[in-house]
Amino acid sequence: MDSGAKPMHCYDHTSVIRYQRVLINNSSSNTTTFSEWGKIKHGVPQGSILGPLFFLLYINDLLNIIADPSKPILFADDTSIIIINPSPPNLRKILKI
Repeated sequence: MDSGAKPMHCYDHTSVIRYQRVLINNSSSNTTTFSEWGKIKHGVPQGSILGPLFFLLYINDLLNIIADPSKPILFADDTSIIIINPSPPNLRKILKI
């Protein structure tokens, strides 16, 4: 007897190419620029079944592992990490880029 049910296909998130860029705001010269687009190689796509579990594992230890001069800001499921340094060479050194 055919129930009409179709087999469930798994979503292959590896076939989705995601990109992101960063807004850089220099308050001393009142200039705003964007970084180059970069390919996202890690992370959990939105809507993933494992997303909520990974989020809980991530958020519970986040405040314990972030070192100075970083300042994490958490609100619900949104996290920002702010690093401020008036010297671009020092900031690059801190960020190790």
